[in-house]
Amino acid sequence: MTAPVLSILIPTFNRVKYLKIMLDSVIPQVEQNSLQDKVEIIISDNGSDDGTKEFMTSLSTEKPYIRYSRNEKNIGVVKNILKLFELTNGKYWMFYGDDIVCEGTLQKVFAEISENPEIPLFIFAQKGYKGITTNKAITLHHAVRDFFYYMGNMCTVTKTEFLKENLEKYYDKIATTCWPQTHVLLLEAYAAKMDRPVMLNTFEVYDFQIPDDNNVKGSFYFYEAGFFSLMRLAYMVSDQ
Repeated sequence: MTAPVLSILIPTFNRVKYLKIMLDSVIPQVEQNSLQDKVEIIISDNGSDDGTKEFMTSLSTEKPYIRYSRNEKNIGVVKNILKLFELTNGKYWMFYGDDIVCEGTLQKVFAEISENPEIPLFIFAQKGYKGITTNKAITLHHAVRDFFYYMGNMCTVTKTEFLKENLEKYYDKIATTCWPQTHVLLLEAYAAKMDRPVMLNTFEVYDFQIPDDNNVKGSFYFYEAGFFSLMRLAYMVSDQ
């Protein structure tokens, strides 16, 4: 079986309402562009008891490119995200919460990675974000300096070339940060040993769902996004 080109990784816990909306935004893009053999969507359910299991079991049976993994008990946000990386088979990965994959995202992503096969990390735009004004390759230092928080919010596509070895080598350190997806993508870009390993792109790939009490109470980052854990990562990938 041929490995997929792109893995879309989605952690979830008791948010089936938002998960359905998110999947409704990406499934038509996969099927209308005949990408079923090139995309895998992986959902890691952290022990939900709100109907997520029933919904995802049925959906993944119907659509084989969707893979559903369930933890029998909640293992914590960070380890649930790291489990997604362990399950990844694609040449590249994107990380989403249960938010919205903007229209046209998959076509644009596939075009960019095809045109720039040497680039390990792409930073795309979030709907409404004005911080990316041009398409260009930048250094890792530039990316950390200007887009560190932004990269933790699901606007990236990253090669998996060094994924498994980084997970094995740095698992304990990654597991103690609050943004493991950012930790992993920066390690992968750093391992590529390129002067300008990051490609900025103005195309919008990500949009927030309308917030309500569930979004706020369920948001890990409001409680655990500690400044020092983020700075420790920035220091790790810095040459200074």
